[in-house]
Amino acid sequence: MLLESLGIGYVPEPINALRQDNLRLKLDSFRANLQDEGANLIVILTDLDNAHTKTRKKENIGIRENQLIVLAIKAFESWFLADTLLMRQLLKNEQFEFALPENEDEPFETIRRLWLEHTNQGIGKDRKRLFAQKYINNGFSIQRAAQHPNCPSATYFLSKLTKISPQPPKEAIYTKTLPSGAGGL
Repeated sequence: MLLESLGIGYVPEPINALRQDNLRLKLDSFRANLQDEGANLIVILTDLDNAHTKTRKKENIGIRENQLIVLAIKAFESWFLADTLLMRQLLKNEQFEFALPENEDEPFETIRRLWLEHTNQGIGKDRKRLFAQKYINNGFSIQRAAQHPNCPSATYFLSKLTKISPQPPKEAIYTKTLPSGAGGL
């Protein structure tokens, strides 16, 4: 796993605030718990969603001295579209390419449509979290997403992780096929 290779601890359970007005309250409690457990830097990875600007989104989260806020452009699901190798495997389509993953207004909806077209299986609209976990469990790689020529937010996130890492990153190995259960953040 990337975070482990960089010597960075992580919390596998995301905070789902459901509404923006709940976000700051939930984060304040979560921050306090992490600091009590010894965290000296908290990295918050979030979607831009419908916030009008990056500054506004960061203000909604609450800017703190010991945290780094990284915003995915629009939504994280664009990173899944950018991991061409995984998309090809899951959609069973060796020709799959997605030229502009971060230009999608609703990348989850795009993936739902592609999934239905290629597998004849649906993904429920309220299943975003389970869907994301499926992609991670099946080998999603932020490194591969960052290699996509049109996914700068994945590249930015990866560069931020590398900068805060207490140890140098191990050399990445890229293959043409995914081993079972490979990948993750």
